[in-house]
Amino acid sequence: MGPRRPQSAGWPVSGRTGYTLVEILVAFGILLIVVTGVMRMVAQGDRIRGRARQLSFASIACANESEYIRKQARYAEPLNDTVYDLDMGRIVFEVRRDVIEDDRPPAVPVPATREIELTVSLKSTGQPIRTFRLLQGYYR
Repeated sequence: MGPRRPQSAGWPVSGRTGYTLVEILVAFGILLIVVTGVMRMVAQGDRIRGRARQLSFASIACANESEYIRKQARYAEPLNDTVYDLDMGRIVFEVRRDVIEDDRPPAVPVPATREIELTVSLKSTGQPIRTFRLLQGYYR
């Protein structure tokens, strides 16, 4: 009698090695799930970065406007409501400055302060990004 071939789990062992189609499909499915999760995380991170950039630019715009208001107060220049566009790279903002009028009756003395509201919005959507309320005092 000649040499016997070893058998594995009832199947005859052939000279071929490799993976079956089912094993390859399962491995491909697992890889697909992992890659999809990573791509979602990258997309979410990119959205967060874009929003943080908008907030940062809007805060810088408000800081610039508040410094401008301070300069006007120093030289006793009048301060009026205004709206202007501010181009910061690929993002265009609309900056709105509103001087909030004091609604006290004329008999009440006017305080040495005034309230100012700064609103920065995206020009493309009109969606407000940042709103600041400032209180400006005067020397008498």
